[in-house]
Amino acid sequence: MPGEGTREALILKCRLLKEKEQLDQWFKRNSHTLEEGFEEGDVRLELERRGRVYGAQEEVLADVTAALERIDNGTFGLCLDCGKEIPSGRLMSFPTAKRGCDCQAVHDREKKRRALARQRR
Repeated sequence: MPGEGTREALILKCRLLKEKEQLDQWFKRNSHTLEEGFEEGDVRLELERRGRVYGAQEEVLADVTAALERIDNGTFGLCLDCGKEIPSGRLMSFPTAKRGCDCQAVHDREKKRRALARQRR
């Protein structure tokens, strides 16, 4: 499914553009300041909670944007690690996939190993 010309890539591009629009709207709706009435400790907890939520949403937005860029530059559907085609079923269910299942498993294990190594320091 590499490239932007395939029917599946066009369908996924539409889905990704819609998701990007929804994320942009979410950020607009949730970029306001805290309303008055929070106690000091509650404000800190609410800011921490919002920071986690914002971080997660920013990560999703970055993945969506990167997938759209891959569609536009003709590399969508190719594994970033090995260059092989990512199965279309995986892309249809997970349009922001950057890797095939095998390479993703290796990537996840390495990411977990690095996280554990940082915790030990």
